[in-house]
Amino acid sequence: MNNWTRGAALVMAVAGVAVAAPYKDPQGFTVTPPNGWTVTKEVPGVTVAFLGPRTAAGFTTNANVIVQALPGNVDLKTFTSLTLQQLEAVITGYKLVSNTKTTLGGAPAQRLKLQGKQGKFDLYFDQVFALKGGRAYAVTVTVPRAQANTAGPIMDQFIKSFKITR
Repeated sequence: MNNWTRGAALVMAVAGVAVAAPYKDPQGFTVTPPNGWTVTKEVPGVTVAFLGPRTAAGFTTNANVIVQALPGNVDLKTFTSLTLQQLEAVITGYKLVSNTKTTLGGAPAQRLKLQGKQGKFDLYFDQVFALKGGRAYAVTVTVPRAQANTAGPIMDQFIKSFKITR
C-alpha cells in the first residue's frame, strides 16, 4: 500500500463534538483532531495519525497526514492523476465518489472522496492534498462506509483545521 492510502483519522462522532488542542508537527503543519482521539507517529509511511473510535467490527476510525517531498516540477493536475491511479491499484472495489477543487492550509488543493474495501472492511475515504514549497501535504480521513454521511461534518472540521506553516 502506498503512503497516500495509509491510515487516516478515525471519525464516528456527530457534528459539534469538541476538538482537542491543535497538533503542531515539525514537518510544517498544524491540525486539530477531534477531542479524545489518540495521536501516533508509529504508522509506517504516515507523518502522523489520529485514532478515533473502534467499531464493533474492529475497524478504528482514523485520520492521517502525510508530508512528502515532490520529485521535480509536479503540478496539482499531474499529482491528482497519479494519486487516482495509485488509489485504484490498492483499494479493492475502488469507486471514486467525487473529485473537486478546494484549498488545504491556504493552498490550492484537490479533494477526493472514494469508497472501497481494505481487508474485510468496507470503507469511505475523504482525502485532500495540496502542493506547496516542493512538498505534498495530504490529509485523509477513513471511516466505515456505512457511517460516511454522519461523519461528514467531523471530516470537514479536521480538514479545515489543517494549516501549512512552512
